[in-house]
Amino acid sequence: MKNIVSYGIGNLSYSIIANTISNFFMFYGTSVIGLGGTLTGIAVAIGTAWNGLGDPVVGFVSDKFPLGKFGRRKGYMLIACIAMAAINLAVWCVPLGMNTVLKFLWVLMSLIIIQTAVSFYTTPYSALGVDLATNKNKNTRLMVSRTCFMFVGMVLPSVLFTLFLPNSIEYPVGQLNPNGYRYIAYVCSTVCLVCALLCIFFTKNKQVSDTKPPKSINIKQMFKHFVGIFKHKNLRNIIIGSAMSDVSAVILMSIGMHFFTYCFYYSSTQITIILISLLLGASLSQVVWYKLSKKDKLQTILISIFVTTTGVFAVMLVYVFRFELNYISYYFCIVGMFICGAGSGALYTIPLSIYNDEVKKINENYSDDRTATYTGMLTFTSSAVTALSQLISGALLDIIKFDANLIDQSLGVQTGLALILFGGIMSVLIASFYFFGKYNKQK
Repeated sequence: MKNIVSYGIGNLSYSIIANTISNFFMFYGTSVIGLGGTLTGIAVAIGTAWNGLGDPVVGFVSDKFPLGKFGRRKGYMLIACIAMAAINLAVWCVPLGMNTVLKFLWVLMSLIIIQTAVSFYTTPYSALGVDLATNKNKNTRLMVSRTCFMFVGMVLPSVLFTLFLPNSIEYPVGQLNPNGYRYIAYVCSTVCLVCALLCIFFTKNKQVSDTKPPKSINIKQMFKHFVGIFKHKNLRNIIIGSAMSDVSAVILMSIGMHFFTYCFYYSSTQITIILISLLLGASLSQVVWYKLSKKDKLQTILISIFVTTTGVFAVMLVYVFRFELNYISYYFCIVGMFICGAGSGALYTIPLSIYNDEVKKINENYSDDRTATYTGMLTFTSSAVTALSQLISGALLDIIKFDANLIDQSLGVQTGLALILFGGIMSVLIASFYFFGKYNKQK
């Protein structure tokens, strides 16, 4: 239990940084610092793509080059958590007086650097979970612990959003206050550092710390390992299915702030409550999904996608009838988002559990450890698809003529936001269902 909890808390270190960026940065870049949708989307997409490109390389390095007594995982995590905490401050402290070009360069460089640190933390961290798992049920328990702390990392930014971005005389729309984002960054960096250190120093595993590293990195061998991953049909289907489900969350967080702010005119407190209802549904559903997964992990994933789709459809109906529902539409949104969260709860846990099971089986056929290389490829694909969706989301904001200087957006812009949000999420959920459905659990 000590290992399960201390491992799980390590995910809070990363998730509070990542979720603050994914939840708020598109809004911050377009509406607060005035960078524009396309430029903000390009910067976020490049940073995410950079993270994805680095994950398999970091995984290969982590497998082959242990760092002294810290072994193959924790040494990289220690260096990375310090860098994440420091650079996160730069991400949210963009000087408002700079011109557009300098703002873009500031944002771009800070995102690239922090995503590099994220790669050096998350890939060894994911591999550490595989190292700790001694059987399939413990693997799932570790993933549940990891997911629960990830939800904490998703809730905390929303709570901080309410605390530091209230409506005021100076900023009637509280989420437009640039100073509030800086205070949020201070808290997130502190939590990041503390939780990472707890994970690193309190998680005990039997990883091989005295593995002799190769004299040099064999680039040909490294890329051969990468290509080999996609030759495994089950791994390929899990990777793509997981990436599609991740994109649904990215679209929700990238466009959701705009949608609820400019289509429903909700305050920062109301938006926070809606996000908390989403995460509460995901958290409370973990027990149900865990019990179902003990019988059939694949069927559990497919059921969860159906439940999530139902919740999305419910929120879409609330938007269509928002004028007829008037003020009670807010409560229907809360219920709809809770259903979305309840469904998506399994998508944060079970695909990782299945993937780790497959990695353990495949590793038995090789003399060298490829755990971090495989987990790196999973995050690489997710990051690549996420980067593309962030780029498209930012560009679409400009295409629908979203104007950050207007509190009251035109009906056409509101409709455009709804189409981006609902159309995007429904499309990727259908794709996710398709690829997970191709997984052969008998193989």
